[in-house]
Amino acid sequence: MDKEKLIQDYLSDRLRGERLDYFNQLIKTDAQFKAEVEEAKDLHEALISRKKDDLKASFNTIEQKNTSTFNYKKLLIAAILVIGLGVLTVPFLNKSTGHQKLYAQHFEPYRNIIKPIERGTESNDLETTAFFNYETKHYQNALKDFDSLYKKKNSSHLLFYKANCLLELDKNEQAIKTLLKHQEFKDSFFDKSKWYLALAYLKNNQIEKAKSELTSIVSNKTYKHKEANLLLKSL
Repeated sequence: MDKEKLIQDYLSDRLRGERLDYFNQLIKTDAQFKAEVEEAKDLHEALISRKKDDLKASFNTIEQKNTSTFNYKKLLIAAILVIGLGVLTVPFLNKSTGHQKLYAQHFEPYRNIIKPIERGTESNDLETTAFFNYETKHYQNALKDFDSLYKKKNSSHLLFYKANCLLELDKNEQAIKTLLKHQEFKDSFFDKSKWYLALAYLKNNQIEKAKSELTSIVSNKTYKHKEANLLLKSL
């Protein structure tokens, strides 16, 4: 995995599942990686809490240490210049973390209404297996099953559930593409798909697109429109 991307996602509170486990393992076994994480955390906190002059002083201190192998010093320079213009658009900011918290508050995988699982029963049917994996939160396995099923059946609802799996697995870009593809079918999950697309955009920090989807939901009073209105007011 890309270690710099891991650190970025850690600072933005986006690490989940296997990627979080891998990150924690690296912290324990890779001293250089741990040092780079600590330096990145220091810079992150500086970008959030200090004013322009303090940021410049922090940069000078870090420059003297000369320990980073990543591009966080360049990031800090950019932050100072941007702050000078009165705007702060650095990736590692509390606003991004706030968006992730909003996502976590509102996201819940859509329930299985296609093939409800009866506990204690066994089946070799792939669709039953797929939804069993989905209900039991084995999302990686469910994702593979839904992919196989879609190739065989081309049923649009499988895209909707596949997108839910992708969101749980932090594959945000793929989830967005899958939901957009699903919406081309305009099936019975269409309105639900718009809600999850809004959440996917939010999770991926595409805030304007998230707002656009939420506004549409509120205007048309479709699935989750009350919750969408509350979320829209929080952005």
